[in-house]
Amino acid sequence: MKPVIALFILTLSLAFAFGEEEKGVYKVTTKEVILFSAKDKPEERLALLFTSFSGAAATYKWMYFNPLTSDWVTGSSRLQEIYDKVPVGQGLNVTAVPGHNTTIQAGRISIQWSRGNKDSAWIYYRPEHFALETLPANQFYKLQ
Repeated sequence: MKPVIALFILTLSLAFAFGEEEKGVYKVTTKEVILFSAKDKPEERLALLFTSFSGAAATYKWMYFNPLTSDWVTGSSRLQEIYDKVPVGQGLNVTAVPGHNTTIQAGRISIQWSRGNKDSAWIYYRPEHFALETLPANQFYKLQ
């Protein structure tokens, strides 16, 4: 059963690669700020600025506006895909291993990430819950 799930995930990832923003898929680069806001509480915001992509990893800076404290919280982090691939019959059993981290979360805003290439990657979000806006990268620190 697990090889079928792995194949489904791979197929889903490829389908997302050709998706549109309305479907909750967005190609990210280092040239723009991605600003998410909760549709039911627009003052809750998360700004992301990806700073590098390398193989199966990415680094980014983030700023989260906490509506409960009315202030911005900032930081930086790293994402990476690390899988153990074990042949099973004619397929592979693909399992995430320790160090695998593809989730970006701040408050109620939760986004998934997947690797792309040396210039970009993909993020996945729920457009029915979160609005996405983009700004030039030099606007990141001007959000505060």
